[in-house]
Amino acid sequence: VKVEGSDDKLVVSPLSATSADVAVITTALSKELKGVKFVVADLKFESDKQPVAGTKITLDVTKFDNVKAAKYVAVYSVKDGKFELVDTVEVKDGKITFAPKHFSTYVFADVSANINDETLGVNTAVVVASVSLLLAAAVAVIASKKRVEE
Repeated sequence: VKVEGSDDKLVVSPLSATSADVAVITTALSKELKGVKFVVADLKFESDKQPVAGTKITLDVTKFDNVKAAKYVAVYSVKDGKFELVDTVEVKDGKITFAPKHFSTYVFADVSANINDETLGVNTAVVVASVSLLLAAAVAVIASKKRVEE
C-alpha cells in the first residue's frame, strides 16, 4: 500500500464473507450484475486521521482474491448508509490508484466484463449507474437493520 504524501500507515481490513453487510451486498450484486466479483474492505490510517483532500492511495489488488485478475475495478465508498462511486480505475501491474475523500468501508468490484477499451465511457456509465442504484438499496437495508437492532 502506498499513500502519496503521508508517512502514516494505511490499514486495509477486508470484511469477512460471512459479515451481514457483505451478505446484503452480495445478494444485491448477484441479482443485478451476474458474475461480478467484489471485495469489501475497511480503509483507515493507523493514527485514525482522515486523508488530506486529493491524497492518492495505491493498493495491490492481487491481495484481494475476488478482483486480483481484474482489468478494471469500480471503487465505491460506503459511509453513513450511502454508497458513492469514487472511481473506475484500470489495474496496472496488479495495482490501482484512486483518491478517497475519506477513509471508511469500500467496495472494490471487478467490472472488466462490462467495459471494453473502445467504449469505456459509455459502458462505465451504465455499470456505474446500475451498481450505484443497487448498492444504495443494499445500504438502505443495512442501515434500517442497524436502526432496528439499536
